[in-house]
Amino acid sequence: MFRICGVTRFPCEPRGFSQGNPPRLLILRIFCHNFPMRNLTILLALVFTVIFSSTSFAEWKKVSEDVNGTTIYVDFERIRKQGGYVYWWDLTDLVKPTKYRDLSWKVYNQGDCQMFRFKYLSDSYYKEPMGGGTPSISSNTPDKEWNYPSPNSVDETLLKSVCAYAK
Repeated sequence: MFRICGVTRFPCEPRGFSQGNPPRLLILRIFCHNFPMRNLTILLALVFTVIFSSTSFAEWKKVSEDVNGTTIYVDFERIRKQGGYVYWWDLTDLVKPTKYRDLSWKVYNQGDCQMFRFKYLSDSYYKEPMGGGTPSISSNTPDKEWNYPSPNSVDETLLKSVCAYAK
């Protein structure tokens, strides 16, 4: 059994005082509830799953896959347009880990659909697939220069997809 206790307080008038301006007393009441340990375990598991599962809130849509099985996803629901630019998250998911043992990474990007160029704004690398777990390393240093995607590249496919959605 697991016991959770707390204290509530409420004002009350002492006996024997008239309706004038009687002094108020504060009554404290202690309450306790017993919970079976199994219920607590289930509750904690549910809370931690919701809190620490960052990918559970994203709607990742597959945009590209190469011959090695590396898959690129975009969260189209989080695409934002502001000041003539488009902003989006993409996720790269690997089949085999990098030399740093990362299996995935997420990148926040800024795109210019008129000039067909983009900048990386921030990135985070993960030891688990699909951006799961906590980042092993992150950077919030945006590119100073614009990147222009090469023809028939993954970057071109990403930018075309995002710009088409943002129209």
